[in-house]
Amino acid sequence: MSRINFSSKLSCLFLGLGWILFSTANPCRGDNPPPSPDSPGCIFIRERSQGLPAFLKAFEGQKASLKATGFNHYSLHEDIQDPRVLILVLGCSSLEKGLAYLESPAYRDFLTQAGAREVKHWSGVDVLPRDFGRQAPKPAGMVIAWGTLKSFDRWKAFFDSEHDPAHGGKNPSAGKGYHPNRDYTASSYSIHRGLGKPDSAIVAHQASDIRKAPEFMRTIPMENIRKPMGLLKMEVWFGYNLESGDF
Repeated sequence: MSRINFSSKLSCLFLGLGWILFSTANPCRGDNPPPSPDSPGCIFIRERSQGLPAFLKAFEGQKASLKATGFNHYSLHEDIQDPRVLILVLGCSSLEKGLAYLESPAYRDFLTQAGAREVKHWSGVDVLPRDFGRQAPKPAGMVIAWGTLKSFDRWKAFFDSEHDPAHGGKNPSAGKGYHPNRDYTASSYSIHRGLGKPDSAIVAHQASDIRKAPEFMRTIPMENIRKPMGLLKMEVWFGYNLESGDF
């Protein structure tokens, strides 16, 4: 009888160890599902226009339509390398309705009037909502980083542990985390979770001097944290602040 009990306990032990190893080797397991597409979110649109005056004229004509669709805030930014490339950030009460607007004739008319081409957009439901309040003038700007992830939950847990609340995280003792040599002040973080698979996230923040941000994003500490956080691919936009407001 004692041999049977010992054998049973040993089997249970190996099963338990196997379960632990399986769980560790599969970080995507147990991810929380993304919020409803009908949740509040942000859409980030990057386009090459005929110039700021043409864009602003076309945008002014779309504000009533945007408000009726459920968009409530916006900010506009100018690419730090090419002033004809503009980044429009739209906050909406329903990401699903906001994305539907991008398929509408009204949006296509807006792009035509603005002379826009090479249009690209990212979107995500709000995890940490963006602050569309007053923005500091140039050289301040916005850093918008998009990435595909092995697991959103794995990435978010790592991000929260490495950042204090002032930098979008949840660890009060983290300080600047893996950003000890940043040469600009970062503030107003927001986090947005992409819909669908593979998992993706957008992290945006304000930079006191956006000209210094690209070099920082290429530093060795930034490169070294990609693997631990399960970051598969990343693209970053950098834009000077132009204006922001409500609809």
